[in-house]
Amino acid sequence: MDIQSIALGFLSGVLLALIGGLINHKIKTKSEEQKAIEKAEYELFLKLNDLYQWYFWLATNELHKKETDDEIITTIHKIAVDIGQELHKNEDSEFTEQLLRILYDESYETYTQRWKEMSSLSEVMGKKVTPKHHKYLKQLNDSNLTYMAKSGFTPKAPGTSRFRLRV
Repeated sequence: MDIQSIALGFLSGVLLALIGGLINHKIKTKSEEQKAIEKAEYELFLKLNDLYQWYFWLATNELHKKETDDEIITTIHKIAVDIGQELHKNEDSEFTEQLLRILYDESYETYTQRWKEMSSLSEVMGKKVTPKHHKYLKQLNDSNLTYMAKSGFTPKAPGTSRFRLRV
């Protein structure tokens, strides 16, 4: 064996190791980026649902031509700012444009229109980020509407905003 064959074999091995390491690094980086986006979308989904629950009061009060309490307005604004900050950190979500529209677009003519768009987006996001959870909560929500329509309804489910507000 001559020295050239040994050197060529060594360089080939080093080159293959470098290429393998580079490929592994790219795959790992892509996987980490994907996990970060999935985590961000989950957090955005939770915050959107929180906003949706609070925004309900604006839509309802608009329908009944009532003023909305300042506490509710403040809470809605805080949640919207949180969503905006999360979007600023995570621009790569497939939901970024729709969320920005919900937060900042003044073209909605009523609170109810914006509230319904929140509902639609929540539906789409829920199917992606928490498919099993989303399906079961949808069933609960549908059955809860029946209970809430009854005279004398008192909210008892501790996870709902109605429970916290006692309405």
